[in-house]
Amino acid sequence: MRRVVEEGRHYVIRQGKRIEVEPVEIPEPPKQKARKVFKPEWVKLPLGWIEVLRQTRSAATLQLAHVILLEEFKRQHTGGEIVLSSATTRMSINTRIRATRELVGLGLIKLHRSNGNQAYRVSITSSIIKNKIE
Repeated sequence: MRRVVEEGRHYVIRQGKRIEVEPVEIPEPPKQKARKVFKPEWVKLPLGWIEVLRQTRSAATLQLAHVILLEEFKRQHTGGEIVLSSATTRMSINTRIRATRELVGLGLIKLHRSNGNQAYRVSITSSIIKNKIE
């Protein structure tokens, strides 16, 4: 089978005969829509956390506690672990470390860190408080 183009027309030669062929334009498949990012409108604040957080005087610790609760709620729906990166918390590294240590000292969270240069991974420690979130 041989293809030939003469005067803008397309031909195929089969068994010595010339057959005119009309090129067909194949439409592109529709593009998939990008998935929406999960953004909760509200999150429950457990009474146990409120009582424990009254002991702190740091606004950064309160803000980080709210971020952790928000991320925990997201993870219940999307899966994964809570990562306290600078993009997630929108805090400087020193402030984030100080607030994280205070929350660990209050017994609200537990730290997990795989490498020295990676962001902290946390989990909520108290089973009573964890049940109130769910």
